[in-house]
Amino acid sequence: MNTEDRVEAPSGGGLLFPLGHYLGAVYPGPDEPLAYHRLRLGDGVVRLFSDEEFGLWTLAHGLPGDPAGQPWTVAALAEAVRRRDGQDVTPILADLLTEGALAEVTPGTEEAVVFARAHRFHSLLTGLGIDPELPDRFLLGLIGQPLAVVDELSYELWQWAPLHATIWDVCRALAEIESEPGGQKVDPHLVLDDVLHRLQELIRASAGYLDEARS
Repeated sequence: MNTEDRVEAPSGGGLLFPLGHYLGAVYPGPDEPLAYHRLRLGDGVVRLFSDEEFGLWTLAHGLPGDPAGQPWTVAALAEAVRRRDGQDVTPILADLLTEGALAEVTPGTEEAVVFARAHRFHSLLTGLGIDPELPDRFLLGLIGQPLAVVDELSYELWQWAPLHATIWDVCRALAEIESEPGGQKVDPHLVLDDVLHRLQELIRASAGYLDEARS
């Protein structure tokens, strides 16, 4: 496992994460307008009452085709929509953050640890092993259909996170693995910084989603 290629978040911009697993749209009856979109989060359901809210939650996963390792922030999402549609969606994003459909996390802060203790990662897709053309990279996707190429840390995170109750527990386990027996101990806070960036990459690739930790 290698954590040398660390990606720093832009100054003043926390990383943006969508929360929950999409359950679908609800229509009251035939030919009636949308009532809301449903996200399962923990033991509850978050309701998004417009296609615009749902669209921003979807965009919070990251823009398709963005280079790997490119931090995705609230400001970046708002700017992308402004350039495309000329619309200011900052108030809607603020509402989604308040409602718990989105989260903003700044690596290296105590708030990041609080977030990691309160959330867990569920893996999606199938592990397809080492990329035959890039021996230091791993493939995720469907059988016979690779959809994402990730580094070793991302693959380890994707593989082991579902076995842990929280993201913080994953970081502690990874730190223990990296620590030298009887020697230098790796700080799980530093691992968390790397993990947060890798989580964005996995979510962008539809390789998993974030949920509330179990009580």
